Amino acid sequence: MADLRATPRHLRILTRLEKYKRNKGTNPTRRLILAVLKYPAPYSTLKASDDRPPKCYYDSEHPIVEWALQPFEGNDAERFKNERENEKPMHRSLDCSIMEYADDIAYGVHDLEDIVGRHLVSQREVVEHVRPVFDSVGPRIGPNGKAVSLRDFEETLFGERDERKSLIGKLVNLFITSVQMKQDTSFSHPLLRYRCDIAGPIRELMKSLKDLTPKLVIQQAEVQQLEARGVRIVSQLFEALNSDPVKLIPEASWKWFSEADPQSRRVCDYVAGMTDRYAERIYERLFVPGRGSSRDEL
Repeated sequence: MADLRATPRHLRILTRLEKYKRNKGTNPTRRLILAVLKYPAPYSTLKASDDRPPKCYYDSEHPIVEWALQPFEGNDAERFKNERENEKPMHRSLDCSIMEYADDIAYGVHDLEDIVGRHLVSQREVVEHVRPVFDSVGPRIGPNGKAVSLRDFEETLFGERDERKSLIGKLVNLFITSVQMKQDTSFSHPLLRYRCDIAGPIRELMKSLKDLTPKLVIQQAEVQQLEARGVRIVSQLFEALNSDPVKLIPEASWKWFSEADPQSRRVCDYVAGMTDRYAERIYERLFVPGRGSSRDEL
């Protein structure tokens, strides 16, 4: 599953679409909203590329963000929303920085464990990917007793399962115990003033591990083919359902969405809420001759 805070849909799901309270989602607190607000900028203020949305939240959730920021005094809220670097918002709340770091560990360390365990990468590929970090900072990274070396990636990572598990635990421990509290005294509120952070060689190692799976696995042609298929399924489902949503979308699902939203927005929310398997079944029912029946379970 993709990082919920890395897409424009995250606030919409939590505050409107989740089926807990109609049109209020999970009815979250201000602090929870700030904790998932990784990119505190509305869609309309940023530039979108051809293949992916900008790092932001939807304009329709702007009132929710403004409500979450109400308790902040002085210039805190304006700086939090508006200061950017390379088109990306610069600031996070303390809680968000903790969650972000936990995500980094999951992406960097546990994805590594998965792709090695499933034989999706070779020993040579992994070693050559992390080697530049060790070449630049030295043979070992981390304090005594917790340090990892290039040899760990050459041997232990590709050894027996228990050896690999031990190294994964060692990496997780190294990253967690290396967290520091960074303070920006220009903010007055402690939720914005403090942020967890790592520095130096450990940051470089974390970045290298985060980049490993996208570079060595995600960009492979076989994976890109699956992604292209997914794009086609989602696009064609949206077009078909949007042609007559009242007839093609189950009544209970269609009525759940707010009538104040445009039709296309509600259809988009319905498609985006599908699991992969459910989307494939609906696609087959709509487009594949001889496949699907009105009596099929979805």
